[in-house]
Amino acid sequence: LRSLVGSEMCIRDRYQRRVRGAMTEGTTTSINLPRVSGHEGGNVLTWATSFTNKQVTKSQLNEILDSLMSIDLENRVLPKYRYPSGGSLYPVQTYIYVKPKTVTDVSAGIYYYHPKEHMLYLLSQSQDLEKQLVSKEQQESSFIIFLIAQLKAMEPLYPTNAKDMCFLEAGYMSQLLLETTHKCKLGAIMDFDLNIQDYREEFKLDEGHLHLTSLLIGTIV
Repeated sequence: LRSLVGSEMCIRDRYQRRVRGAMTEGTTTSINLPRVSGHEGGNVLTWATSFTNKQVTKSQLNEILDSLMSIDLENRVLPKYRYPSGGSLYPVQTYIYVKPKTVTDVSAGIYYYHPKEHMLYLLSQSQDLEKQLVSKEQQESSFIIFLIAQLKAMEPLYPTNAKDMCFLEAGYMSQLLLETTHKCKLGAIMDFDLNIQDYREEFKLDEGHLHLTSLLIGTIV
């Protein structure tokens, strides 16, 4: 396993060097940019690679979701968030699957997170979703965040590129969630393979909903 990982790292390093070299080949002018203090690597964020079996606390879950909470501003009719959205529509919704006995004081089930009320609403206590958790990382995670777009909210203003706008928003949200998870001393893994098509009823999704991506969250060493 160690040799495979080492080989993969070498391939990535050669690719990055080749790409950087290709971009600068033939140029004759360059500008030296001084390093900014505090950017020497102490604040580098990375995705986790595995999880431990230690429980996540309700406080940690609360802090992660707090980063997605809406913010009411004095001179704004509509609430704002800590991430951008096309037309300030914010069509990407947050759902969570909490596994049994993995988060303190939170029962297992599928929840919808309401960003204005900062509340979790239990949609289903079904644990059938466990059948879809086949990878080691999926099985070891404590809970899973699902970013699901409601295209009906986006299509009136962006009829031709509503999906693209939603994927962009999910990217902004994922970065924010990664930063907050890191602050909570937890790990996160982006997962594009988790299929919830057979569980749309449990998530209370309609034909306008599109599952964009998932984030596996858990404790790390």
